[in-house]
Amino acid sequence: MPQQPRKTTSGRAPPKRILDLTSDADFSVCSWLVTIIAFIFAFLTLPISIWLCIKVVQEYERAVIFRLGRVKRGGARGPGLFFIIPCIDSFKKIDLRVVSFEVPPQELLSKDSVTVAVDAVVYFRISNATISVINVEDASRSTKLLAQTTLRNILGTKTLAEMLSDREAISLQMQVKMKLYNKTHCYTFIVLEIFWPLKHKFKYISEKF
Repeated sequence: MPQQPRKTTSGRAPPKRILDLTSDADFSVCSWLVTIIAFIFAFLTLPISIWLCIKVVQEYERAVIFRLGRVKRGGARGPGLFFIIPCIDSFKKIDLRVVSFEVPPQELLSKDSVTVAVDAVVYFRISNATISVINVEDASRSTKLLAQTTLRNILGTKTLAEMLSDREAISLQMQVKMKLYNKTHCYTFIVLEIFWPLKHKFKYISEKF
């Protein structure tokens, strides 16, 4: 009996990884032929071609190399020098430094029917350069949207008093939620810290009686 896909808390099976770095599938004959021709062309045009083959990435960067549209074995390259073959190789640089962004004020209704506007600051970094390119179209934008959604979902279950008094606990809860989503949906970010600015933590808008 075939094994059923694992379900998430929402009842839906998590998306499969687009990238399989352990795959042993080989290039087709045509792909190998094009690759050999590219190597020969690069060799015949030395030393001019060497300037097109040598690339450099900084200490905080990694380069994901694609050969004929497929990710090259060995994972992301860097830091330092790496080589590509013109015409058949392309690459994308990924910054691994910590990124911070401010979540725009989110208007929401608290558990005790108080409408408030809440903002937050999120620190995160990319943990796997290859997965961030293959599995997510825009890892930074996806993380920002996820932070906004998580903030609204969590604070919607809190009263105004809990929001004001349990700021650190709510921040930790947001980190746990985002890390769980990251693990389940094959994302690639690591949330380092979430906190709310000391100024204008909560802006009271109205109270419904």
